[in-house]
Parts: sequence; C-alpha cells; structure tokens
Amino acid sequence: VILADYTSIYANAVFEASKQVKELLSRVLAEQCGWQADAIVFREGQVLHGNEAMTLREAMQVHNAPLHVEHTHVAPVVVDDTVFTVQVAEVEVDEETGEVTLVRMTSVHDVATVLNPIAHQGQIEGALVQGVGYALMEEIVYEDGYVMNAHLGEYKLPTMRDIPELNTVLVRSEHDGPTPFGGKGIGEHAISGVAPAVVNAILDATGESFRDLPVTAEKVYMRLHGA
Repeated sequence: VILADYTSIYANAVFEASKQVKELLSRVLAEQCGWQADAIVFREGQVLHGNEAMTLREAMQVHNAPLHVEHTHVAPVVVDDTVFTVQVAEVEVDEETGEVTLVRMTSVHDVATVLNPIAHQGQIEGALVQGVGYALMEEIVYEDGYVMNAHLGEYKLPTMRDIPELNTVLVRSEHDGPTPFGGKGIGEHAISGVAPAVVNAILDATGESFRDLPVTAEKVYMRLHGA
C-alpha cells in the first residue's frame, strides 16, 4: 500500500461521503425526534442531542431504511506533500571473507497524523526488508537476454536472520498531509534510503565505495584483497 496515494484518494472519498451521511441522518432525526439538526453531535458510536443520546444503530432504526449518498473525490494535480526521511545503517564487515552484517538500522520519518499505526509501522518494516535485499543480496543475472536465476537458491532473498535491529523514530510535522485528518505517505521514502545508508556504512567501514548493487561478500572480498 502506498499510503500517500491510496489513502488520499480513497479515504478522502469515504470521509466526505461519511460527512454527507451525518448530515442526512441529522435531518432525519430532527424530523422524527424533534431534535435540532445543528445541535446533533456524533461521538464514539453515539448520537447526542443535549442530554439525550442513542447509539448509531438506534439512530438508523429510527430512520428504518438505508441511507444512500455518493461523493467523487478528485485529487488535485499538485499537492504540497513534502515528506522527509533519514536512514542510518550500522554494519560490520569481515575483512577475511568480505561478509557484510547489518547490525542496526535507524529509520526516521516526518509524519503528521498516523491513521493506522500497525499498517504505518508495517510499511517501514517491509521497506527495510526490501531495502536490505536490494543492498546486499538480490541480484538478477542475465545472459543473452534471458534471466539465469532458476530458483530462489540463486536469487537470494532476506530472511529473518538477515534483518537487523530496527529503531523507528517518528517526528511530528507541523505540516499536514493530503489524507483525512492530515495523514502523510509512508511508502516509497521508507525504502529509498535503506540501500544508500547501507552502502555508505560499508564505505565508512572499509574505505571502499560500491556503486554496483548488491554489495555481496564476493564483491567486498575482491575489492579488499585486490582480486
């Protein structure tokens, strides 16, 4: 899920349609119960009017019919949805074998309102796994236009043992995003900095800069030993 796009488009449509439902139900309750429509409050599954209260289920039973609304959300062509992120990688490099061990990652994100904390953190953790694979092991080998990786034994994917300790830092921004309640995206930028951070950590540890990903143990060994 790319929350910047999907949540902005779909959730805004649902959000605006929900407001129409509230307005329609308020008019129904005003007619059926003698309430003032502008004094009706919807809060935590209840409908309140002064000292009177009922559940949403009870409110719908007063109407005793489905409420139908439609809303089309047209996303603006240009949206000021700037998001900042910082990725920090800590690695250990075995100079004898060239093996790179990713010890710890710190992932810092500029956020506004986090709509779904579990899904939000899942995006960050999923991006970490994909970024580790991109940086250190996933490599497609071509020959005469054919992919030569016949199976996952020849196309290495990260496993649980390859995933480092992750420290997630969320920094609350004063600038809200385009989603309902001001949420921001947590998709592409959660992965884009992982591989550069890992490669720069390897540079800091060995003095060698690698521009050809993934940085496998073989590549590190050959660079360190001049092979």
